Amino acid sequence: MPAAPPPSVTELLAALPAHQRELFELRAARWWPDLRAGLGAVYAPEVAARLEGSLLHLAAAAHVERVTATPDLARLNLVRTLQPDRFQAPRMLGYAACADRSAGDLAGVARRIPYQTAVAALAGAAPRRWDDGALRLDPHQALWLVRP
Repeated sequence: MPAAPPPSVTELLAALPAHQRELFELRAARWWPDLRAGLGAVYAPEVAARLEGSLLHLAAAAHVERVTATPDLARLNLVRTLQPDRFQAPRMLGYAACADRSAGDLAGVARRIPYQTAVAALAGAAPRRWDDGALRLDPHQALWLVRP
């Protein structure tokens, strides 16, 4: 997070209790380098800087709304941060495959999985090397199958 967040962010967060402000600041600080790197890779520096401020404002507004309008959801989100392996739990179900190897193309994936209502993928999704050395897609660039 920038050393001096935009005034609009400070104003939004001012209405929250100190622990909720600190939670937002910690989360923003955790993801700030990724945000900057992503924007810096595709935008000119002055555009990226403007977008950083806008995105930080949007994140702050969403945080304020979440913790004030839906405190139960805010608590659930906090509990989930203590379970980083929740997607590996037996109760969670997921599937990943290379479309060209499993079904030829995305339309083939749609034909092979009868229960999905939507198939989507981000163009240009490329694998990256993760901290554990594995090469895989970022979850935000993966193929998503949406069930009814």
